[in-house]
Amino acid sequence: MFEIGDRVIITGGFFATEEAKLKAIKQGIENFVPIGNICKIPGDNDDFIPKEESGNTYDMWDHYGVTLDESPFSGDKRVNYLSEGDITLA
Repeated sequence: MFEIGDRVIITGGFFATEEAKLKAIKQGIENFVPIGNICKIPGDNDDFIPKEESGNTYDMWDHYGVTLDESPFSGDKRVNYLSEGDITLA
């Protein structure tokens, strides 16, 4: 279990892919590492939301959020919908 403020590396999902590294290079970020701080933990501000309530075609699970030091996308550096298996302590 991680806590808000923990320093972590994203090891799963899009930000851990070669595609994200190539996108970062196009943004002028050399040697991109998806590292940042936990900004949201499961149970903080939301819970499991069944699709019947959300109106989506899928259930929404509670998640971790990480604010990256650098992002391959301009604008917001926050990454949402990460599971515990997608991150590791830095």
